[in-house]
Amino acid sequence: MIVTMFPSGGERYMNSDLFATVREECIAMTF
Repeated sequence: MIVTMFPSGGERYMNSDLFATVREECIAMTF
């Protein structure tokens, strides 16, 4: 899974309920 985040609006989208699951998955990912 590839997630592209834009600093200008990333926080706004990541804080929404719609992306709550995606945010949790990103936090759990290791690079």
